[in-house]
Amino acid sequence: MTEVAAKAEVVAVGRVVGWSDGRLIHDGDESLKRAVVEIEVEQAFAGAQEGDTLYVEISRGGTLINPDGSDQELREGERYVQRSVDELSQAAPAGGAC
Repeated sequence: MTEVAAKAEVVAVGRVVGWSDGRLIHDGDESLKRAVVEIEVEQAFAGAQEGDTLYVEISRGGTLINPDGSDQELREGERYVQRSVDELSQAAPAGGAC
């Protein structure tokens, strides 16, 4: 951890407090969805202190969009991979270590 701490802004271990919807970013022909995980720091190595609350933005996936903002249709067999906030909270539930 100390080796990683020398290279990163924040290095910490903590517990998941909860999840929430994050930003929706339109970047050219892409619509990118984010979620935010709230973490209570239990052990800090760099850039944080024990007891701090960290908010970390996580990608939920995205879609290609048309100029009118609607999703572009994909070719047969292709699909967009997007995760919901519920799916993320099941993968890393509140109270779990991270």
